[in-house]
Amino acid sequence: MPNTLRYLFSAIAGYLLGSISVSILISRHVFHQDIRAAGSGNAGATNAARVFGLGAGALTFLGDFVKTLLALWVGGL
Repeated sequence: MPNTLRYLFSAIAGYLLGSISVSILISRHVFHQDIRAAGSGNAGATNAARVFGLGAGALTFLGDFVKTLLALWVGGL
């Protein structure tokens, strides 16, 4: 596979992984609320911890961290 195609695939995979919002998934499926409607309105780990507790914030942070690792792994392939 040519390098240009590899770079393009890596960029697309990173973009798609980055578009997944872990905090929204957790807030909707676990707490049956929308995180963006509570606290600061931000869908980040700090707001998740503020609204739903430290466990939800840590899980959000971990999910975002794993997304980053996956994007790096795909880029390394």
